[in-house]
Amino acid sequence: TNKMMPSGIEIIEKAKENGYWEILDDIEDLIAPDDLKAALSEIPIAKTNYEAFSSSSKKAILWWIKSAKRPETRSKRIQETVEKAVQNIKVKP
Repeated sequence: TNKMMPSGIEIIEKAKENGYWEILDDIEDLIAPDDLKAALSEIPIAKTNYEAFSSSSKKAILWWIKSAKRPETRSKRIQETVEKAVQNIKVKP
């Protein structure tokens, strides 16, 4: 059997405390954040096109948005996602 070292257990516990343990759950479940949903809802064709993108494309886009360090960067990435979705183009993060 594989036994985890105490240092590994400690890393997992810290990740659970600070939220990193679940950081990808919404992405894996293809759950768009509220700010992206709101932006897509403003332009119906963008929403329709985005929803038709493949799961792997949506995961890449969601990670790209989630990984933004600054709110301004996140907003810019959401705006670009919507603008490209209007044209039925997937953003290539």
